[in-house]
Order: sequence, then C-alpha cells, then structure tokens
Amino acid sequence: MTTFATAAALAFGCTHGAAASPSKYLLLDDRNVIDTTASFVLGKVSKHAAGAMIREEREYEMRFDNMQPNVWYDPVLAKWRAWYSAFTSCSLSKTSVPYCNNASMTCGTPTTSVRATRGTGLLYAESTDGITWYKPSLGMTEYKGSTDNNLIELDGMTTGIYLDESTTDPSQRYKVQTGSNSKGFITVSADGLSWNATKDLDPETFGRWDTPKNVIFDEVSRQWIMYMRSTPTPQGLRVQSYTHSLTDDYMGAWAPAVPTGLNTTGDWQPDGLVVWPYEGLYLGIGNVFNPTQAPAKMGAAIGQVNAVLGWSADGRRWKWLQPSQSLIPLGESGDFDSCGVFGAKQDPMRTSGDNDTLRLYYTGCNGPFFGSRGCALGMATIQRDGFAGYTGGSLSTSQVRVASTTLRVSVDGGSSSGIRVGILGSDDLSIENCEPLKGAQTDATVTWKGHGSDLSHYANGAISLEFDIPVGAVAFAFAV
Repeated sequence: MTTFATAAALAFGCTHGAAASPSKYLLLDDRNVIDTTASFVLGKVSKHAAGAMIREEREYEMRFDNMQPNVWYDPVLAKWRAWYSAFTSCSLSKTSVPYCNNASMTCGTPTTSVRATRGTGLLYAESTDGITWYKPSLGMTEYKGSTDNNLIELDGMTTGIYLDESTTDPSQRYKVQTGSNSKGFITVSADGLSWNATKDLDPETFGRWDTPKNVIFDEVSRQWIMYMRSTPTPQGLRVQSYTHSLTDDYMGAWAPAVPTGLNTTGDWQPDGLVVWPYEGLYLGIGNVFNPTQAPAKMGAAIGQVNAVLGWSADGRRWKWLQPSQSLIPLGESGDFDSCGVFGAKQDPMRTSGDNDTLRLYYTGCNGPFFGSRGCALGMATIQRDGFAGYTGGSLSTSQVRVASTTLRVSVDGGSSSGIRVGILGSDDLSIENCEPLKGAQTDATVTWKGHGSDLSHYANGAISLEFDIPVGAVAFAFAV
C-alpha cells in the first residue's frame, strides 16, 4: 500500500498537492481549445461492485444525511482513513420526521415540513484497501454511558479534513475545518483525531459553515483556500464561496469570503463544493440539488442531488462543465445511491490505485434531499485525465510550447477507427499519417507512419494540434 502512494507523490510532485504550472493540457480547460466541431462530454465513471461501503449501522448513526466524507490514504500509517458526519439523535420519533428518518423514499416525492432538533456527531473509519472499512473503538466520546464507539465528538457536522504531507511539523499533519452554521473553526492535528486550540474564522471571513468545509493549498499564491458559503444569502440561495489565508500560515489571518462565480437558482442549488488539485488547475464537485417541490428546469427531480463537475484555473473563480449532468451517475431504483450523489473531500491523484485509474469516493442516498433517506459511502473509478473531453468531430488546440521529444495523449479511442492527432501545418506529422489510438490509453505516445514519434524538430517552439475524434471515442488531454 505504501508503495503506490509514495510513488504517486514522487511522480506527480505532491507537496501540498497543487502544481504551480501545467505539465499536461486538459481539454476540459477551454483555454486549450480554439476550434472544434466535436461535442463536449463527461468521462465514463464505473462504480465499485461493493456498493455501499460505510453504512448507517449503529444507534448513533441515526442518519448520515449528506455524510460529508473525507477520504485519505495516509502513507505513514499505511492505511486508508475516512471521517464522516451523522445525525445521532432526534427530539421526536424519527419515523414522523423525514429529516431524521433514514428509510428510503422515492426520489421526486414531495416532503412534509415536520422538523425536530437533531444531535450531530463526527465519526471515523479506516481500511487496509479503501474498500472494506472498519469502525474502530476510539474511546474518545461517551454515548449513552459508553465510549466503545467510533465517535470523535458529538458535534462537528460538516467537518473537513486535509492531509498535509508537505509539513515538517508532525503536529500539523492534518488541517481541520469544523464548526456549525454560525461558527467556522480551524485547527491542526497530528493524527486527525485529537486537537486542542481552535480559531474562529467567522469574525474574519463572515462565512456560513453548514456545507462541506474543505481546503486546498495553492502553490502559486502560497495561500490556503477554503470553500464554504456566503451569508446572508439572497432569497435563501446557496452561494458557493471561498476564503483564503493571507499568508502560508494555516492558523494565521484569513480574508473575507468571496463568491466563486458558480451560478445558483431557486431550483438548482449547489450545497457544497469539494475541491482537489489536478495537473496545474483545480477540479471540484458541487453537490447540486433541487430544493423545491416541483421539477426543475435543469431536469432534476424533487430533492435529487447531482455531483456536478467544475474547474478553476486559480482555485478562486469557477465554471461548471456540464451543469445538468452528474459526473457520478445516480443508481437504479432500490440502489443506495438512487436519488443523490455527493462528492467526498479527497485527492484522486494521491489515492490512485495505479497509474491509469483514479478513485472517486462519494456519498450515495436513496431519498430526496429534504425527505427520508438513507446514505452510505461509495466509490467509483475513472480513467486518469478522463473527467471530460470531446467526442465525434475535429478539434484544434491553442498553441503550446514543445518541452519534450514526444507527444503524449490521454484518450478513449473506442473500438472502431481510433483517434488520430496531427501537428497543424505539418505534412509529415499530420492526422493522415497518424497511427490511430484505440481503446482507453493514458499518456500514450503518438506516432506517425514513416516518421516515428520524434518532435525534436519543434523543440522549444510552439505548435497547435489537430484531433480527429470518431463518434464513441473521447479525447481528454495532451502533453508535449
């Protein structure tokens, strides 16, 4: 287990996790595409056969709700670790309060307005493989007279956990973001389980803290960026925002919250944005749902939650990629994730099982957002670089500097004629001479008939590429 995590950290230059400049150009970044007749599509996600991995099993796991999971592989401990939230108790019978009930409910069913007071908890699980999870007895928090449980605390709903592998201070390996609607605290921890002094960020950031709080470290600005909500929000809209540290000191001063630019409407609202660095930019999943009692214009059922993919060049200003689609598809009727999917805080590049496949952990729920629903942790996989790309047409890229002797591409060439790539204006290294790329390939070297793969002639120069992409094939990324 330690081998692949350490190798990944070395291969991808993981310090805080963000690259200062791109070594690869993702086609989902619209700055890299100047002309195309192809269609933009999300990549193919495959759900793990294990299905629900961490379930609502214990009395104090009354209902996970959104679960707000954080999943990391810790190479020092050589284990997978998960932190998640739960509602632990209800002031009324949970069967009479949809907000407390974890029984499944048909997606799209209008819900009642019966409310009750709910207790909350922050919980912990671990695993040797990231598939089969164990809930250890932590002995940290008393529940009904016993500390034989996996409760970190009876509080801490929507707590964010970040594994900082770059720090030289062992007491700060884990950066923690916790709190509630009116308070947003940060602290540091050696083990991600115990911490002492906290700092309330509300007086500095003026934020709202009831959606997933999570951070990344931006290597360019040398600042921490945290994702949360703005407050007050107009007409009850959920406005995804960010705050950032004023220095590289996580426990230092922070700036007021600023909207990310991601749109929100009455029937299409992002309830949280979880973010990770990827190849010189940032990707994120917005948990977008329809809180109304009527079908939404974007096609979402009542209470349905989609894991909508977004991207940002700097971690601050964001764009949705396919707003009406969920990167992780909802399950079929009867599945644990039939009505909602929520992204987990994670870093797929640091928790990849191999060089070509990334893991995407998520929460799946079987009822509407404001209805009765049970939830659980699930996992899906996706081809590395394969978050989104183009299919069925031609594409021309922006000019890029040639810093290598070969052209490498990440594609799913399909099973027919395959994808072909050429250098714009070249007679020799043209689309017509390209050896087609078939099937799913990551960082595949492009070769041309009679000319091999050598780009030495273009060294330190600038080139544009042409892609010919058949229907059913998808081009994701390139590197020179």
